[in-house]
Amino acid sequence: MKTKRILAVCLTAVLLVVILPLASHAAIWGQGDTLDDALSELMVGFDNTRLDWLCLPGMDIIYLRYTYFQFKNERTGQVDEHPVYCIDPAKGGAYEIVQNVGPNSSDGSNTATYIRGTKVGDAKYVAIIANGYPHMRLDSLGLQSREEAYYATKLALWMYIRGNDPSKLTFNPAYGDSDPVAQRVRNAAISVYNNAMKASPPREAELRLTGKPNAITKLDASGQFFVQEVEVYSSGWIGNDPSACGDVQLAWDSPPPAGTIVLGTSGEDITSSLAVTVSNTGTGYFGGVTIKYPVAAVDPSFKPPTLTATATLANSDMYVAYAQADKDRYQRYLVEADPKINLDAEFDSEVEWLPEEGEKPPTPSDPAEGKLEIVKLEYGTTNRLDGAEFEVTRTSHWERRLVDPDEDDTGEFYDDDNGGELNSGDPGYHHNVEDLADDVWEWIEVHEIEYVGTYSTVNGTVSLDVAPGSFEVRELTPPSGFVLDENNVKKVDVPLEGGAVTLTYENKRLPTLTIRKYDELTNAPLAGASFRLWKSESETWSETLVTDSGGAITWTDLEPGVYSVLETDEPYGYFRDPARKEVLLEAGDNKQLEFFNRPRPVLIIHKRDYVTGEPLANFKFRVQ
Repeated sequence: MKTKRILAVCLTAVLLVVILPLASHAAIWGQGDTLDDALSELMVGFDNTRLDWLCLPGMDIIYLRYTYFQFKNERTGQVDEHPVYCIDPAKGGAYEIVQNVGPNSSDGSNTATYIRGTKVGDAKYVAIIANGYPHMRLDSLGLQSREEAYYATKLALWMYIRGNDPSKLTFNPAYGDSDPVAQRVRNAAISVYNNAMKASPPREAELRLTGKPNAITKLDASGQFFVQEVEVYSSGWIGNDPSACGDVQLAWDSPPPAGTIVLGTSGEDITSSLAVTVSNTGTGYFGGVTIKYPVAAVDPSFKPPTLTATATLANSDMYVAYAQADKDRYQRYLVEADPKINLDAEFDSEVEWLPEEGEKPPTPSDPAEGKLEIVKLEYGTTNRLDGAEFEVTRTSHWERRLVDPDEDDTGEFYDDDNGGELNSGDPGYHHNVEDLADDVWEWIEVHEIEYVGTYSTVNGTVSLDVAPGSFEVRELTPPSGFVLDENNVKKVDVPLEGGAVTLTYENKRLPTLTIRKYDELTNAPLAGASFRLWKSESETWSETLVTDSGGAITWTDLEPGVYSVLETDEPYGYFRDPARKEVLLEAGDNKQLEFFNRPRPVLIIHKRDYVTGEPLANFKFRVQ
């Protein structure tokens, strides 16, 4: 028998299996689950109609299908459909998964299951969707169908992701540049892209009613009505139907007087419907309401009822969703939490009561002194902060003026020593004292801007003795390590009767970002990994930092914005994580990013005696 020499080679490979908790399926996508559950596991479907109007450089004709998910909306009780947008242009999505795997195994529907990941950190992703479908109405996009709007919005997103010049977006030769649908889709895609690139971060959903110029109902020129003007504002378009013009719905908390008239933005009578149309101005959606109370219904005891408003507005929370199976093979989708939220607002006004003929208000007394106090706090706490700098400006003050001279004044004047009568302007002339006492005086607010001063907080406070009037306070500089109050300009009135008024400003801390590095197999912290950090719109890197024994690096006092993080050198014995990660850091954030390193494969060669199995030393091998 021939002697056999056995070389035992053991190659230890690395396999990482991630088990993610899933929400239970339901017969209708998300029905029966909470909204959060429905969004934790998405059943993504698609329309079989192929959309193919345009071409992107380097990708030729872009073939798409309208792709969406559905869930039972707890807000409305209805099953809602909402589009999803893929962010990996080179990969197939739900349509390809269904073609490869077949209908969804949970219920047989023509869908693919996706799992919601983290909140989107790139503000431009959010801005593109906010300027596209379904947040903008079809008419404002110049489009006629959801498919056109979906295609245009996705092309705008892909142009941003790929760094394409929008002017290079061309037509599918099958349509040509004369096809009206292809033309309007291209125009809309470029418009959505351009608007998003120059847009500020999406505004938080807001609805408000504001008296113009104030909350005082005044008698109009005709003398027949007391009139109140109200501005209606929303941060986004109203309603659930993007093809329709949305309205803010008004209501009274108690019935207004008989004969009350309500007019809409264009002067149309909306007394019965109380629906106000708002229009996009570029800084929000505005409309107007004119309320007319008949004079006969107004007396000194009349208090106007509260006007309330309700509207359904866009919600800008957005997440990345991954395919449940083989997630690295298929593209990711942008999905939004409930794309609509209900908001309400209310407005109260006061009637400017005019006295009966012959009634005279008393002569006002001198105004009392007032006090203006500015308090600076750390956001969400009662900790007072020193070193915040404020500029105080007076925008109005009060003056006592004669507004209704006594009509019985006879022009009697004190005479001179020779019995002659003195005229106005003569030395020694003065008005009859008794007549002067009967004249009517009142305090008049005079609008005049006057710089008061610049002050810094001590023990978290600025305290000023001031005369009554209106003031504007502007935070100029936050304390070290903090950002300006989001509402850094505030206005306040110190009333004629005096007293103290307080303005409170809250500062959030500059954001902090911590990198945590782990072994992909054991989750043990890894020291010695090098990272760089940079703001996404900048090419300037931070200094390179190395993870400590706990596998961590922390950057503090960062300016708010979108940051990119990249591992530049891996610990010994590991593969580098090649993924560049982005994170949106906002004031007050203390966020973490996790990176995992896969151990390099280990080759173990065992050399043993063929007969005894004992280990043998001092043999050499070449490995290639």
